[in-house]
Amino acid sequence: MKPRGKRRRPFVGPRGDEPHSVPYPITDEQREHVKKGLRVLRERAEKWGEVSNLVGYPVAYLTTFMDEKAPIALRGQRHFAAKVAEVLGVELDELLAGKVEP
Repeated sequence: MKPRGKRRRPFVGPRGDEPHSVPYPITDEQREHVKKGLRVLRERAEKWGEVSNLVGYPVAYLTTFMDEKAPIALRGQRHFAAKVAEVLGVELDELLAGKVEP
């Protein structure tokens, strides 16, 4: 078997300025800010399918996350918020603080 060379780390962890990969729920206030960011993406992309491709989450997840009346309200995880921030081109802390402009 041919050696593959230097192995990459299997996960992104707390080393240098890399983001933490520990998924944990975001607060209700942060959830509203992420929803605001998703609305901005929805306006840019015009369809949830396009937003889904950009963010890497299924359309059903996105629409359930956005729907206040969904039977199971998704709180969202920090890694989901990080992906939304990445697509928006802002830092995660800026998104969670609500500093995203349309």
